[in-house]
Amino acid sequence: MTNERWRQVEALFHAALEREPNERSAFLARECAGDESMRLEVESLLASHDESEYGLDGTDLAADFLGKGQFQSAVGRAFGPYTVLRPLATGGMGAVFIAQDTKLGRQVALKLLPSDLARDS
Repeated sequence: MTNERWRQVEALFHAALEREPNERSAFLARECAGDESMRLEVESLLASHDESEYGLDGTDLAADFLGKGQFQSAVGRAFGPYTVLRPLATGGMGAVFIAQDTKLGRQVALKLLPSDLARDS
């Protein structure tokens, strides 16, 4: 996805969030008329945003797991829709992994925080 395309998706995503959930579909149909892939991309972002188990509130399992220092053994584990494929880097602020987003069918970078940081609002 090009930078310009991402900016368009991001702008539509934020504009859709400003609307009531029952108004979003009609808004996206109007704004993305003729660009089905754009509409689908924004809808997938909205779905992920709306499902709290995949948002920041669903990190307790990951935080507990990392709090035990089990960074390497995260490979193969699932956290929400993300399955860890391999570690990328670790440091004082957590660990970054290459993961498969099973919902969107693509690889992503997934950062998991240790429990002391994850619980700090």
